[in-house]
Amino acid sequence: MKAMQVWRRLGLVVVCAGAVAQAQAGSLVENIPALKRSAAALLAGTYQASDCSPQPDLIGEPPKPDRLVIGADGSLNIGPVHLSMFDPAGEFAMTKTYVAGGYRAPAQLFAYQFFANGQMLDVNFDEQRISSAFLEAGYSGQTRNVTDNGVVCPTTDARAMAAAKASPALHDFIAAVLTTDGQVVKGQCRPALLPKGKKRSDVQHPGSFSATLAGLTINGRFIAFDDARNPIVEEGVGSRFSDGTLNASATWKDGSSFHFERFMAAGVRFSTFSYVAPGQSADEGDFCQAN
Repeated sequence: MKAMQVWRRLGLVVVCAGAVAQAQAGSLVENIPALKRSAAALLAGTYQASDCSPQPDLIGEPPKPDRLVIGADGSLNIGPVHLSMFDPAGEFAMTKTYVAGGYRAPAQLFAYQFFANGQMLDVNFDEQRISSAFLEAGYSGQTRNVTDNGVVCPTTDARAMAAAKASPALHDFIAAVLTTDGQVVKGQCRPALLPKGKKRSDVQHPGSFSATLAGLTINGRFIAFDDARNPIVEEGVGSRFSDGTLNASATWKDGSSFHFERFMAAGVRFSTFSYVAPGQSADEGDFCQAN
């Protein structure tokens, strides 16, 4: 899966047990140092890569082993590439799609992309390739594809990556970012697809949601995060740091979905949220500007 596909899916276009414990007394976005530690913990580790080639490969060198090292401080290092997950000029997306059984199940697809100052790092795999994830890193300019001073490794062992393996780590992080501790967030909403012949002002209506670590309540209707009959099938998180916000989304088996943009600051402060509530079809979903 290429980077641009993931960014479009998130609409843009980050666990440790301590993060979840902190979220019970407020969202993780209210504690930036803890937010950074938890985000880095999702990816931190040393991942062996084989068959790596320089980019561009001007002299046809044979592929050679290398390793991707992601530090607890958010450093991203492989070959000639040295980046920081938390570069103020950076933006990232992390998405995960599940085979079956919700967020505790193996991933069908996983992708992490980071961009800053014309450089990028992209690691992704499908369920057939978790032990040989595709990785590319280096200078990309505006293309979102490595063109210079980089490396391409088609076989990178990502099995130990917390966010990638079969564990609730990524979900727990998203829930800790989203939680409102049950406080209700209200907004002015309109259909995501405007009915033919209607103006936005004709179809505006109030909407609301609240979130805990257990699930979401959308317009008074609860949808659980951990429901064997209706599991989460896809979720992701991303940010353009200069905006000061985090974006995240989740989709359930029954077609329900939720997306939000939340300020990285104290208090229950959201910019926008959108949803397809239980019982709605995809074209009945709403987009809301938070009050």
